[in-house]
Formats: sequence, structure tokens, C-alpha cells
Amino acid sequence: MPASSQLGSFALDPTGHVLAAEARGTVHWLPGRDEPARPLLAEPGVRGRLPVVIPGKEAVVCASDSGGEDGLDVIPADGGPARRIGHGEFGRVLELAVAPDGRTAAVACADGRLLTVALEGEPVVSELARSTNAEVTGLAFSPDSALLAWAQPWLPRHPDGDRGASQIRLARLADGTVTDVTPPRFDDSSPAFTLDGRHLAFLSNRAFDPVHDTHLFDLGLLPGVRPYLVPLLATTPSPFAPRSAGPEPRSEATRPDGADHQGRPASEASATSTAPRSAGPEPRSEATRHSATAGVDLAGLAGRIVPFPVAAGRYDRLRAVTGGVVWLDLPRAGQLGEAMIGAADGHPTTRLVRYDLDRCERSIEVESLDDYAVCADGGGWRTGPRGRCGSSPPARSTGRPSTSTWTGSG
Repeated sequence: MPASSQLGSFALDPTGHVLAAEARGTVHWLPGRDEPARPLLAEPGVRGRLPVVIPGKEAVVCASDSGGEDGLDVIPADGGPARRIGHGEFGRVLELAVAPDGRTAAVACADGRLLTVALEGEPVVSELARSTNAEVTGLAFSPDSALLAWAQPWLPRHPDGDRGASQIRLARLADGTVTDVTPPRFDDSSPAFTLDGRHLAFLSNRAFDPVHDTHLFDLGLLPGVRPYLVPLLATTPSPFAPRSAGPEPRSEATRPDGADHQGRPASEASATSTAPRSAGPEPRSEATRHSATAGVDLAGLAGRIVPFPVAAGRYDRLRAVTGGVVWLDLPRAGQLGEAMIGAADGHPTTRLVRYDLDRCERSIEVESLDDYAVCADGGGWRTGPRGRCGSSPPARSTGRPSTSTWTGSG
């Protein structure tokens, strides 16, 4: 049986050149197409799940039931011995995320607990939050590894299978402070920090647009999920706000009296400043840009939430990339698919949508896929339609679908 038909979860390393993937309970290290794949966990009777590449190290952390109970295995990519952490302390692990500094992991458990695990030094397992309704989802670290965001259910699932509702919560890991980003009112999911550390984006089902039923005297609602953004600092402006188009301030050379921008004479200005004045902000390096954070003002977070200027729809799995965010646009089709029977254009497909926060532009990056993963620096992603993995170039959006090169996962 080919591994591509049994592809499970997968994650990229920070460079986007290596893929850690799970297939039928085995974990594999998949480098570029010119290098051979290496199995990291393929022990009979042991099931590995949720592999994540540890940033800054050639190693993978995954959940496994080695010894009969779930725990975390830190496995070097060179085939060295695995390090076992927290054997039997998690119950069943449902979601796993690793901080960009590679020192801390966040674990969502089936019993509703949200745990942090130290991957370096003494393996300390600490409880950060607990949900009494259902398990938490959408674990996301800030670029400087100081904050953790997640979606926590506030409305339990109905016994007939209807989903509940979640809110976005935020924790400051230095002191364990937990605060609500959104109130327990809507269904919020997929939190993600922008790569400059200034905003937190998420999806929320809070657009209620009724339509008349064509067969019954009743009303229904159109898909109402939209992406939203909240500035972490109260002084950070919204990227969607109108931008000033005023004249540029005159340079010192254009002042009629030779004074500087504060009105001081040129002689005084030169005496107090020996460094040359920059013509503009210095461009930050990739490492600086992705490790910086603007801090967070916990008071009034909910009041700073603004919607993206895009139409509502069926959206899922929002992630941060260079200059913006991406998310899945799910097809709008019925449960049985009868409306598409005999259609020449085939069934609608899931698309990958990108929104550029600098240009305030929306574009379609991939026309057909099932899932995707984003590398830690946000420069590129891998997609997986029908059990296959492919890479998309880390180019800036041009408004046209990007090309994809598909590679086998097994």
C-alpha cells in the first residue's frame, strides 16, 4: 500500500526544505527531492503522530504510544536515540505545537487540558488552561515565543453531533497570565500571530446574513466566517485604516534657514548629532523581523478587533505567511453533491487564499488542495491534495495562482 494514500499530519522545518510526515503510524524525515527519505519512528506496535520539526535543530518531536501510554518523543534526524518526555502524563495528545525558539512545546489533550512542556533541560510539564466543554484547538506561538494563543470551547457540542463554539484566548508564558481575546459569544478558531508580532489574526463565524428558503416558509443563513485581526498594542493602527497621503516632511537641505526638523540651527544640530541621518527606516533582516514582537496590551483586546475587508464564506485553517495570512476557502456544496451531478466543470475544490496586509490585496494561491503547512519563517508552504505533498514558491503575491511542484510523500 503506497504511503501517499495514508498520509497523515505533516509539518515543515523553518527553511521549508524538510518535511516531517506521518503515514500509518510511522514518522519520516523527508528532505529535498535530491535526498533520500529517512524513517524516524517505525517501531512495530508503536504509533507515532503529529510530527513537528523543532526550529534550530535537526530533530522532530511527535506524540507516540511507546510503552502503552501517550508521550512526546524527541527524535534526532540523524537516527540517534529518541528522548521520551511526559510518558503517561498527557492522556491522549490531540494537537502539538513548538515555539519558534525550540525550547517549549504546547500540547492539547483529549481531557481538555492545555499543557506546556520544556523541551530543553528538565522536562517540566505544566498546565496552562483547562476546558470543561471540549478540547482546545489551534495552538499558535508568537514569533518571539513569549505568547501562546488557542481556541477554547465555551459552548459544548450538542448530543446530535452539532458543533459547539469556541473563543480565542491568549497566555503570556513568562507569568502564566491568561486573558480572553474574544468574548464567549461567537465561534472563533485558527488564531495566528503575524510574523512581525504586531497582530493576532483568527477566523470567526459572526456574520449572520439570512436568506429565504425556496421550499419551506423558513430562513437560513449564508456561510458567515470571516478573518479578523486584533492589534496586540493599543497604539498599533489597523492595517485596514485609511493611510495618510500628506506631503513628505522636508529634509534639512530644503529648509530655507538651514535648520533641522526640530527648528534648531544647523550648527547646533551638527554638534549634537554626529551620526549620519538615515533617509528612512533600515530594512530588518529576516531573523530580526521574525523574532521581533511589539508586546501586548491585555486590556481592551476585544475592542480592537477589526474584520478583514473580504466577503464571508466557508473558511478554515488560517496561518501567517510573509507579509500577510493564508487560509482555506472550502467549497460551497451540499452534503450529497446532487447539485453538481452531470456538471461539466466538475465539483468545486478547496482553494488556498492569501491576503497581503501591506497591499491590502486578496489572491488565490492554489486552486485545488486538501491541506497545507507553512514553514516557520512564513516564506513558503506545502500543500497536500489527494494524499500528495507539494511546495509553493515563497514569492510575493501577484494576484495570480502560484505554480506548484508536486512530489510524492512516500
